Amino acid sequence: MDTQTIIDDLHREGIVYSSLEEEMRRLEELYDLGILDTEPEERFDRITKLVGGIFRVPICLITLVTEKEQWFKSCFGLEGELLDLRRTEREASFCQHVIAKRNMLIVEDTAKDPLFRGNRLVLDHGIGFYAGAPLETKAGNILGSLCLIDSAPRRFSEEEADLLQQFSGWIMTELELRRELRQKMIQERHLKELIASNAWLMKALEHSSAGVVITDATDPDLPIIYANPGFTKLTGYAREEIIGHNCRFLQGPGTDAAALAKVRRGIREQAMTRVELLNYRKDGTSFWNELLINPVDNEQGDVIHFVGIQNDISSRKAAEQALENAFYEQDHLLQSLPDIIYALDLQGRLLKMNEQLCRLTEQTMAELKGTPIQSLMINEDRALFSEALINVRHHEKTELETSLSARNGLRIPFQWSIVLLRDEDGRPIGYAGVGKDISERVQMRQDIMHAGRLQYQLLPKELDHPAFRIRNLYQPSQFVSGDFYYYEWEETEGKLQVYLMDVMGHGFATALNCSALRLMLQQMSRSGLSPAQKLARMNHECLQLFPEGYFTTGLFAEIDIAAKTLTYASGGINKLILYRNGKPELKKAPGGLIGIMKQMTYDDVTLPFEAGDRLLLVTDGISDMIKDVETWQDDGIDAVIARLQGIIQTNPGKDDTTAVCVELIRQAGADGSEHLDDSETQRWEWLLPSKNTSADELRPELQALFQSLRLPKPNQLLFAVNEAVINATEATIRKFGENEEAPPVKVTVQVEAGRIIVDIANEADPIDPLYFTRSVDELETMLWDDCGRGILLMRKMTDEMSCRVNGTGRNIMTLITYREKAQHG
Repeated sequence: MDTQTIIDDLHREGIVYSSLEEEMRRLEELYDLGILDTEPEERFDRITKLVGGIFRVPICLITLVTEKEQWFKSCFGLEGELLDLRRTEREASFCQHVIAKRNMLIVEDTAKDPLFRGNRLVLDHGIGFYAGAPLETKAGNILGSLCLIDSAPRRFSEEEADLLQQFSGWIMTELELRRELRQKMIQERHLKELIASNAWLMKALEHSSAGVVITDATDPDLPIIYANPGFTKLTGYAREEIIGHNCRFLQGPGTDAAALAKVRRGIREQAMTRVELLNYRKDGTSFWNELLINPVDNEQGDVIHFVGIQNDISSRKAAEQALENAFYEQDHLLQSLPDIIYALDLQGRLLKMNEQLCRLTEQTMAELKGTPIQSLMINEDRALFSEALINVRHHEKTELETSLSARNGLRIPFQWSIVLLRDEDGRPIGYAGVGKDISERVQMRQDIMHAGRLQYQLLPKELDHPAFRIRNLYQPSQFVSGDFYYYEWEETEGKLQVYLMDVMGHGFATALNCSALRLMLQQMSRSGLSPAQKLARMNHECLQLFPEGYFTTGLFAEIDIAAKTLTYASGGINKLILYRNGKPELKKAPGGLIGIMKQMTYDDVTLPFEAGDRLLLVTDGISDMIKDVETWQDDGIDAVIARLQGIIQTNPGKDDTTAVCVELIRQAGADGSEHLDDSETQRWEWLLPSKNTSADELRPELQALFQSLRLPKPNQLLFAVNEAVINATEATIRKFGENEEAPPVKVTVQVEAGRIIVDIANEADPIDPLYFTRSVDELETMLWDDCGRGILLMRKMTDEMSCRVNGTGRNIMTLITYREKAQHG
């Protein structure tokens, strides 16, 4: 990069960034990726197509921003000149503001936004909406954004913003994989160059009596790529019989399983490992092998090789010491490793170290030599490291995690391996080891915990409704879960939609898929489709979303309160439990998996579902443990959840456990019948704060109540009461203002003698009584009078209506509807 040219470009009018230092760091990493001006790649185009479809926008872009322009790595939906160029000038870029803010940018209506309404892309290309999530690297640099563009303004919820941010993380994963593949090719070239440039060191290994092998750490099977003559002499195998194979061919019937497990753990954790193994030569004779495994990292800190040093114990001391000296004395090789390499005397003072420790502490080797290594730790970890050195004297080696106090006051978590060094006579002479930066591992643990908390927060809460109750159980086996549930109450239809899904896997990818599926459910919940039709649509969407071999299971249910029916369809969750007349029944619900094949079909099953009945849906983490359901006692919906929790605690498993239980509330009269007895008097009461949203907050409860009372036209009464509550709150706000000290509006619903009586009371000025004495025809002439319009609507929607002032000075409006008399209008 030409630094001065870049700085000159950044000073052009219209270019924005947070700071010059941060911008230069960002551009350096962007150019190092080697991705700019490359051809389109299917891996990125697949993501933008999927994201554009999920958010239902015509354009979805992956943009990378240089000092001069924004360039589109992937451009779903783009047409014309912009598609041909795949770039625009940076000055017109929305995405440069994402970089400058270091946060998501959402512009719901560009025509109303003072920053963007005059933007060239808005005027020339009709951008009406923009949402961009930052593409942030592990180093904290923002390279560009994943952005959504629409020609029309639109709202963008917090949940949609969170999902877009998660998809930007997916893109960064793909970018990192691309970077790793490119680096692997570079690594292979460097390995050849290293061997060529250090021919004398390889020659030393060729003449070493110790067996040395180098394996390829990028291959899961760890094949041997180099074996010295010492290894062939030790094992009896020829080099051509060794190269390309894993070292397990040395194992035999006497090889200790615990020692092998220790080797696997060391490889998995990429840590120095020393074990003693009983191995077998080609001729079948056994020998005790002391194996020392060291990871070799590249400049980026990624392990690319493991070096295995193998010694016959009879000559171990001299050979091992000679080989360790050959490695640790070669300063140029030591400095090429990304980890901290160190040697200590018996007092824990530094004797040798590589440049990594100097760089982190901003001290020279001369300054560090003789310094107790514990003094470089944060205060609370110094005693822990001292204790570890004492333990090594008794156990030969150990590992621990502490934090290094680095430059600029940073606390960097490290994993330290410590090995005791001995002389030829077996006397301890010091320590050697490796310090590996585990910041990413620690951050990964924190990210997983955050993802789990976010998953839980997005779940709907337990619900108590006049017509039904919902309880749930949600216990991930790990921090993040593949299970989730969702339910939605449709006020106008009087239907409750319930969904339970179990997505394959437990990691970040599963959490991301759960978020995407939850958004799909929200979009299709009010579509009017049956459960089976929703499953079919979900199957279609998942075939595009999931990679091959990935799937999910689910069970979708719809409860119609008025029709007293339960309709469900299974997508692989094949069991449900129904409570009828207090008796539980385990029912099989066959259905195909979701996201496996296009031709999958799903069927609706409709059953009677009366007041007092209960539906229990569980994922396989619970259903596999359920036995003798028919013997369960009916102790209520909360007891059902408590019973399931007891089963899980008694039989802890490795799978997520999730359950949703829905109970229709029985509206019992004095004689115990389900229908309300007109001779009874029942009463409900609400106190509403004087604010503009009070009517909206009360409406769902009133709707459920009026439907449960089986009114001929419950929505007409709901409309009238809603209008009266709005009038009462507005009158109170006009008199007292919208604050906590304003007197509340009181709403009372009473059922007596076949009538539903609704009183709406406030302490504002009463309505002119003349309004209540006028005929409907007279009121219609006053339609454009706000008060007259409201009175007219209430008069048309109810049987009786009046207004009075009681003895305490409260203004009370009364609306009356008869249960057996259909309303007019």
